[in-house]
Amino acid sequence: MAQSNLAYDLERFEEYQPKIEKSPVKKRTVSPTHPVRILFLAILSLAVVSTVLYSRVMIAELNQQINEVTEELDVLQSESVRMQSELESRMSLSAVEEAAMSEYGMVKPDNSQVTYVNLNRENKIEQDDENVGLISQIIAFCKALISKEA
Repeated sequence: MAQSNLAYDLERFEEYQPKIEKSPVKKRTVSPTHPVRILFLAILSLAVVSTVLYSRVMIAELNQQINEVTEELDVLQSESVRMQSELESRMSLSAVEEAAMSEYGMVKPDNSQVTYVNLNRENKIEQDDENVGLISQIIAFCKALISKEA
């Protein structure tokens, strides 16, 4: 048998990938920050922080004022309810009757003091002729003409 120097060429089965050349990494030079810029940023951040703190303090004070006024409102409302009930008790019919008897010396009427009025007459409205308007006078004149002719 003849010997051959045939080996498997595995490189034929691999995909071709071009070689990428790496460019040298450029080092970034950091320029030193100017002190005025640092000072400006520090003042700006201090101003923002102090503004936020001030707004929080104002909110807390306003909430405290709201709570105080709400408590005062509750007290006043309960006082109003108390005074309203006291007024109603003073204005009751029995309280008025008692005050009339004790303070003003009034007494309940006897049967001898009661006078009855008989109103059997028919109620009617009388109108003065002086207050009659122009239209009313024309209507009255027309009625008078009709009643004379009939």
